[in-house]
Amino acid sequence: MKFDTIGVLDETKLEMPTLTVPTSLGELTTTTTDAVSVGQQAWDRIKANGKMMREDWRLVGEALLVGRNKFTTATGGLYNKGFGQWCRESGFSDIDASVRSNAMWMVESWNSILQSLQDRADLCRPTTIRAAYNELTADTPEPTTSPALPEPVKAADPVEQGDDETPPWDDEPVSVSASPVPDATDEEEGDARQSGWEDLNKLRNTEQEQVWERVGCLIGIKAPKSGDFFIENFLKSIEADYFVAAARDAMVERLKQHDDVDTAVHAGAEALRAAEDALVEKIRQAVEDVSMTAMTSYLTQVGNNKVLSGGNLNKKLLAMALDERANPNERITAADKLTTRYQFPLSLD
Repeated sequence: MKFDTIGVLDETKLEMPTLTVPTSLGELTTTTTDAVSVGQQAWDRIKANGKMMREDWRLVGEALLVGRNKFTTATGGLYNKGFGQWCRESGFSDIDASVRSNAMWMVESWNSILQSLQDRADLCRPTTIRAAYNELTADTPEPTTSPALPEPVKAADPVEQGDDETPPWDDEPVSVSASPVPDATDEEEGDARQSGWEDLNKLRNTEQEQVWERVGCLIGIKAPKSGDFFIENFLKSIEADYFVAAARDAMVERLKQHDDVDTAVHAGAEALRAAEDALVEKIRQAVEDVSMTAMTSYLTQVGNNKVLSGGNLNKKLLAMALDERANPNERITAADKLTTRYQFPLSLD
């Protein structure tokens, strides 16, 4: 067994284990090279068809595991760089970091998922599947079906993250003055749903795309059919201050550690991409969890954003939606107007 200069396993000296495709597609055994190719084809289908299939997501997860297993001996920044480069070279870098992590988790927990979510065949996206699984198994330890891996490997996907020794996905989100929505952790979901608003709507996975389009209409920007790509581009345009703050914090931290300026600038550039992934996932979780508390908080931040102050946002209707919280008697009126103008579903029971 040999390692290259950054502590990564030399795959020419190590025979990797084989992986299997989902049982629903047949009990086929494939090499790691085939698994990556099959995963790439599955990701292309997901992007091209729009309709997500659970089997395709599992194939993507198995391909990602092949890449992750190449770097089981690397830690911290070495692991981040190695796996990140592999994803870029293999065509998986355009998948959100958290979605990549959840896709790998889905493969490792496949048998438990089939048992726990046997009545939820409509769930396809790894993030949605994991949220539903966690809700059903909240009182019991989450089982796994694969051998335990070293601690840095079991953490969430590190692609495009910084070079800190402690993986940044284990840290608290970057602290800025205008974070769009509260963190959607398992512990906080219950609190959000007990805040007096209940759920905005219990939408199935197949309706998520429609939700993104409605959010786009509400804030005055037309969304294309693919919600994921829309929200990423949207965030780039309205949350520049958030990304700049993330880059600044990363560079300052590097300089405090007496790193040279070039290293600090590189860390800042990495933080920009990491912050984008984090922000995308926060907003996605707010919609997927359909928590009115999270959604109103997000819309409040959008309403206060100077980039949108030039007339794109209908502040009057937004204000009515937010005032419903303080004025229960006005809830139906505001809901009717929002629904009529934007076809935005409000559940006010």
